[in-house]
Amino acid sequence: MKFEDAVKKSIKGFLAGKSADKTSEDVEGGIYYTQAFFDEFEEKFLVATEDARKNKTSKKSKKSKKGDDSNEV
Repeated sequence: MKFEDAVKKSIKGFLAGKSADKTSEDVEGGIYYTQAFFDEFEEKFLVATEDARKNKTSKKSKKSKKGDDSNEV
């Protein structure tokens, strides 16, 4: 098996909810990066991205309303 194939197999297994039992036994305190962790991380990331996009849009509209756009000629 090629390395790339092993990585693909591992990712597919992870997404299916499977994890290496031996790995979780060896790790002190359990595995931190679980599928639930990544689901929560994704949700926080998407919310933060949307908030940043809204703030950027509102700042642009405020500048153009004031006429303080530095790109004006």
